[in-house]
Amino acid sequence: MSGPYYYYRDMTGRDLAGELIGKRIVEIDADENTMTLHDGTVLTFHEVSECCAWFDAELKEKNLTDNAITHVTTSGEDDDESWTIHILAADKNIADVLIRGDDGTGYYCQSIELEITRPDD
Repeated sequence: MSGPYYYYRDMTGRDLAGELIGKRIVEIDADENTMTLHDGTVLTFHEVSECCAWFDAELKEKNLTDNAITHVTTSGEDDDESWTIHILAADKNIADVLIRGDDGTGYYCQSIELEITRPDD
């Protein structure tokens, strides 16, 4: 049974770093866009759309063996609507979160929505 959850609306690289630094990723389900941490926390990356704006995320697993997350970097593309978050452990890239979208007029969503589900205590 899952515990309490909350959302980061318009998630940023800093939001994700706050959830990951000092933890370990034990599983990535690219089909469900979920990342499970060693403490049972599940991060779910939700696609969003409002009016003329939309954003989606794609998780890519690298090598999760013996990882301890030490850094999260953001790599911008040519515009603000496409960027990649690189999740690093022991100086190796263990996962990427690819964010794509269009904020339309700028009055709607600015990124994906990140759901954090904590395990029951």
